[in-house]
Amino acid sequence: MAEQQKNPKAVPSLVMGIIAFVVPVIGFVTGILGIIFGAKGLKIAKEQNGNGHGMSVVGLVLSIIGLVGQLFTVLLAIVGMIAYFGVLDPSAMMPEMTSFSAPITGYGSTSYYENGEVTIMVELTNNYGQNIAIDTSLESAVGEGDCLSVTDFSLQNPMGQDTTVPDGVDFVLTWTCTTEEESGDFFSADLGFSYVVANSEIVRTHYGAVYTTLN
Repeated sequence: MAEQQKNPKAVPSLVMGIIAFVVPVIGFVTGILGIIFGAKGLKIAKEQNGNGHGMSVVGLVLSIIGLVGQLFTVLLAIVGMIAYFGVLDPSAMMPEMTSFSAPITGYGSTSYYENGEVTIMVELTNNYGQNIAIDTSLESAVGEGDCLSVTDFSLQNPMGQDTTVPDGVDFVLTWTCTTEEESGDFFSADLGFSYVVANSEIVRTHYGAVYTTLN
């Protein structure tokens, strides 16, 4: 019986793949080598009736996964270094967004910062289907996240001084918060307010989120 030929690339491919998968930095080089050995091992396996095919496939897969992981790690390191040295501002990559979901929706806000306080004006729409009465007391206002405490809270109602907002009407709520953030910093806060639906005595609290860069 003729001696079965060995596949000289199968074992190196597997070894390089394992190293690429588990060893940082060095794995970048072994990942490339593992892909080369794996590809050659598959070619030889085809010529030798499948000898070393499984080992070459495993080595090739591990090498590819390991190499992708190494590249991702390097990319994160580069971004971290750029951010650390001030070349890239991480807050610039964060989306500015205002989100208050139904039944009282809000998707726009304006904010400004001065002396450790940020004032946030949120444009809202009453989509409840009924009139609502906004509780404008300071105690009813909620501020969390970068909004450390609410120092002022007010309602701008197109209907006048009345705190009742008819169904379908736009209105503006303004929170003034103390914050440790400064001008130019990214600011994120969960804000809330209380209201009562017409012909009801049940007090409800509605929450939303604001993400913005302080100016």
